[in-house]
Amino acid sequence: MAQYAFTLLLGINFLFADVFIVSYQAQVKDSQILHQSLLASKAMTTPPKNIIKTQTLLLDKTCKKAQFFICYEEKVLDFMFKEGVYIKAQDQTQNLVNQSSFIQLNLPPQYLQVEFNDTFVKMALLK
Repeated sequence: MAQYAFTLLLGINFLFADVFIVSYQAQVKDSQILHQSLLASKAMTTPPKNIIKTQTLLLDKTCKKAQFFICYEEKVLDFMFKEGVYIKAQDQTQNLVNQSSFIQLNLPPQYLQVEFNDTFVKMALLK
């Protein structure tokens, strides 16, 4: 009963939140970043209802709502990486000497619900 009430209250809190689909990809070759992209777009489909985890983020910059993912990219990625990220690595070695290495980090598209307030933002990862 208490868990149902908590879920109901959590759902009411996020009633006026925006839902985004967020993905991230980075490629590193020989310790230098070749490509890095964070893609965030407003969801145009019905998002899932299950909330995996939530986090409150205090706003410390004067950043417009449209630039939220640019200003707080690192904090949003830290929040999402805890749920799961894919890493693909390749090393090329000749005569026991490492010639080159290639690492690809991929965060698949996930639904992120964001409620904007004056001094803080509530984020919820949906599945």
